[in-house]
Formats: sequence, structure tokens, C-alpha cells
Amino acid sequence: MLMGFVTADITIRNGVDVALAKKGQLSEDAIREVNVTSLVDSGSFTLIINETVQQELDLPVLYTKPCRTADGHVAVLDVAGPVEVLFKNRVTICEAVISPGLHQILLGVIPLEGMDVVINPITQKLALNPEHPDAVVMMLY
Repeated sequence: MLMGFVTADITIRNGVDVALAKKGQLSEDAIREVNVTSLVDSGSFTLIINETVQQELDLPVLYTKPCRTADGHVAVLDVAGPVEVLFKNRVTICEAVISPGLHQILLGVIPLEGMDVVINPITQKLALNPEHPDAVVMMLY
């Protein structure tokens, strides 16, 4: 079997909207969100989105940071957030690096660990951790 690309259908939500909804200051249906098919990339550090997703969610830029790309180039990129990432019965909150012109959203290690999901090499799909299928178990060490 050839190794292929692993993708996952995820929902990305504006984390500030989510917090306001939890406080009763915004209705649930007013939370800005996008549904995307992301490339699961265990070589990426965090969630990487393009400027279109940032604009659709109206995510504020928190800071800029030098980032090394797969080809070794270093670029100073904006980091936005917070964002809430949902996959099946899992949810995590993280920041998102904005990579202008990016065609495929990348789901990196930080949100993967936060959701306690695994890449199944046999099915080449993202899956719930079989050791904890019903809830996230966070590793603290």
C-alpha cells in the first residue's frame, strides 16, 4: 500500500465568539465558523490557515513570528486566534498561523494532540484515539 495524504473534515470556529456564547452574550448560531477539509500534517506544529479563512472568521492577529517552511525558507507570518477546532466528538482551542495563498489548510501536532486523535496508517484516515474513543485524555507529562 502506498502512503498517501491524510485529510480530515474539520470545523474551525472563532474562539472569541465561542467564549461570548458560553457567557450568554452571543447566540450559538452567531458563532462564525467554516467547515474545511484539512491536510493532516504531523510535520506541522499547529493549525495553518490562509487569509481567506482568517477573514471569514474575523480572527484578530495576535502577533507575528518567524516560521520555517518545509522547503527551509523562513518567513515572518501572522498568528491569529483563538480558534476552536472540532473533529467528530473532539474539540480543542489553539492559535492559527496565517500562510498567505495557502491552498490546503494544515492540521498540525498541537491541535491533533489537543483533540487526542491519531493517524491510522492502515486506513490513512484521522481517527479518534482507540484507547480513549469517548473523551479526550490529555497527557500532562
